[in-house]
Amino acid sequence: MCIRDSNSGFALELRAPTPPQVAVGLLGISNTSQSTVLGLQLLLDPELSLLLVPGATMQVPLAIPYNNNLVGTEVLAQVLYLDGAFQPGSTAGVQLTVLP
Repeated sequence: MCIRDSNSGFALELRAPTPPQVAVGLLGISNTSQSTVLGLQLLLDPELSLLLVPGATMQVPLAIPYNNNLVGTEVLAQVLYLDGAFQPGSTAGVQLTVLP
C-alpha cells in the first residue's frame, strides 16, 4: 500500500466481523519473525504501540507530514488482539510506503 507525504488526514481503518475485547496496534520500520508469549507471530519490530478502542471498525490515525526525507520510507503495521472468547489473534500485517 502506498501513501503520499503531506497527508495529515491519513488513517488505517481496521474492520473485524466480531469486535475484539482488546486490540493493540503496532507500528515499526523493520521486519522480524518471532513468536510472542501468547504464541502469536510478530511480523515487525515495534517502534510504537497503540491501545485501540474495540469495535467492528477501528481507526488508527497516521498523519504524514510534508518532508521529502520521508519519501521511500516503509512503515509496517500489525494488530494483536483478544477476540470475544478471549482467544489471542493477530493480523497478517501491512507494509506502507511513503510516496512524494
